[in-house]
Order: sequence, then structure tokens, then C-alpha cells
Amino acid sequence: DAKNLAKTSRTLVASYPNSPAVLDAAMEAEFDAENLDAAADMANGLLALNSNSIRARTFLARIALEGADRDASKIELARQQLVDANSVDPNRPDVLTEYFNTFVYAGETIPDAAKIGLEKAFDIAPFDIGVRRSLAYLLLLENRSDEAIVILGPLINLPHASGEEIEELREMVEQAKSGITQPLLEELRPKLDHDEEEDAE
Repeated sequence: DAKNLAKTSRTLVASYPNSPAVLDAAMEAEFDAENLDAAADMANGLLALNSNSIRARTFLARIALEGADRDASKIELARQQLVDANSVDPNRPDVLTEYFNTFVYAGETIPDAAKIGLEKAFDIAPFDIGVRRSLAYLLLLENRSDEAIVILGPLINLPHASGEEIEELREMVEQAKSGITQPLLEELRPKLDHDEEEDAE
């Protein structure tokens, strides 16, 4: 479906090259179809029409991160796009969280500004599972396992929370309660999509 949508979107872009809505839809379609160069072209087209487009910058960051496992310099490219997006709107939890995550992806020391940004993201969007998991990871890193377990509570204790993945997470939380935090830390560590695919294998 993504490839068909991408093909349709190219026809629309040819007819409406200066439409932000069309470029935005085409950018997402090309990204989902894994046509990263085309997605980047659409994102840059959006920026040419509106230099404050946060969507364009977040997609450019995501595109850069697609190749970050093979080229570490792309982490910095993604991070700069996120910094630029944050300068437009400092209250976007997705931007704040992904900025934090880039330091984990790169195995770098996480600066205080990134930690504060992640905490702010949680204040803004406590319902976001990705934000909650990243914050729990940070708390475990800082040896604040009791707080991490509290943060994870809504993920493992909701009545509809079931399945093998949730059961494994519950087991790791129980281990963390007894002082064994490494399995939970590794489970929660923000990973690039490529890393997640390798873990699944």
C-alpha cells in the first residue's frame, strides 16, 4: 500500500508542487515506502515553502537516523534537525524525546539539557508510551529504579495490558524490584529500527 500511495502522491506533487498539504502527504508516503531520498526531497520542499515546518524537520531527522547504524555522523544530522524543530516549538514531546534518544543511539554521555527535555516531554505527554519508556530508562541509568518502576506502572498494570511482550516486561520489573535492573535497562534502551530488527532475530 505504501508503494502505491507513494506513486499516487508523485502525481499529486506534479500537479500541486507548491501545496504544503500535498508535499506533507507525499513526504510521509515516500518515507513509509522506504524511498528515503524522495522523502527528503519532499521534506526540503516543505521547508522551502515554510522554514518553520516541524513535520519536515522531524522527518529529515528520521531519514538521517535510518542510516545512522552504518554512518554515525548521521546522528548529528538528525540531532541538528531536532534542535531546529525545538527552536520553532519548544513544547513538542516527540522532538524532545527523540533528541534525548539520539545520545543513547550514539552511546554518548547524555547532557543535562537532554535529560531536562525528556522530563519536560513526560510532563506534556505522560500518555505517550515512547516518552514513558525513555524516561524509565533514564531513571534506571541514574540508579533511581523505584521511580522507574512507578513510571512503568501504567504500562504493565492496565486491565487490557496483556500479551507476551507485556508479561516479559512485568517479569523484568519484578527483577528490578529485587535489584536486578540490567534486563529491564536493556529492554527499555531506545534503539534504532535496525537494532530492533536484529534483537528480534
